[in-house]
Amino acid sequence: MAFREGLVRRCDWPGCPNTFQADTGPSERGWIWPRPLGMDVLLCPTHAKAGHLPKTWIIRTDNHPKVLVCCTCTWEADEPDSTRGAAVNRWQRHTQLENSGNRW
Repeated sequence: MAFREGLVRRCDWPGCPNTFQADTGPSERGWIWPRPLGMDVLLCPTHAKAGHLPKTWIIRTDNHPKVLVCCTCTWEADEPDSTRGAAVNRWQRHTQLENSGNRW
């Protein structure tokens, strides 16, 4: 089967090269999409077990909802973001710092 760029799903863990074709699904079990926790993040089997699943809370202030991201490791962002994409980026920076030995 030919590789089709538009159907590629990637692990959202920073720097992870794991992918699969969306139309055929992953070849290995354990990929997760922890949407009940509020984030549109896809994690491969390795990173699904890393102890860093993102969670979000929607904060409504002055009719402008904000997204506060936190992590199952107990880390929490110091301020909310205006979009889910920005919240995902903040969580990804958190995972990079945690894995480099630095802490927020």
